[in-house]
Amino acid sequence: IERVKAETSSAVSVCPMVLDPGSPIFQRPGDFGVKLIRESIQDFYDGKGHMSLDLFRKIVEDIQCFPCRTLCQHQVNEPILHPQIFDILNHLEDHGFTTWLSTTGQMLDAFVLRARRQSRLPRTLNFRYSIDGGTPEVYRQMRGGASLDRLVSNLHLIEAFCRESRIAYSSGCNYILTRETAREVGTFHAVFGPFIALE
Repeated sequence: IERVKAETSSAVSVCPMVLDPGSPIFQRPGDFGVKLIRESIQDFYDGKGHMSLDLFRKIVEDIQCFPCRTLCQHQVNEPILHPQIFDILNHLEDHGFTTWLSTTGQMLDAFVLRARRQSRLPRTLNFRYSIDGGTPEVYRQMRGGASLDRLVSNLHLIEAFCRESRIAYSSGCNYILTRETAREVGTFHAVFGPFIALE
């Protein structure tokens, strides 16, 4: 925080998408030299946990002076389910930000269905997939009953949609290492290597 303040000569507005409401920074922002956009966590989200578009635009306005131009949307709910996600993505693109959407990928089919009805789509879509398993059994266990087959089908779907819509598409992933998942790294690489940039 102090480094960013020094580099930008600006008070820091903390985005609630990456701030735990129970954290000391949220509860005592003055102790950390942080300026909060709202004082109450209820002001950040609607009844379903979605941040309002007006607040998001305010955050983008506040961080225009920051040197970082890449944002990752995650943490609270599935960002691809936000009712105004395409407005958010277009707004960020219009203001020179690169955006990554963190998702399990289970709802990409619903995202594509909504995208087909939009009058305007972003020129680029970047996804970071939370996968955590190379076989259906371990994936189901790690992701709360989710389907590995559905994820693979959705990865084919989003790639095809981006190609036909002439949207630049890129992807990455995070993978939690446990005893079970560590044994599946080779399988994971074989299954997801064609879809995701793996290092």
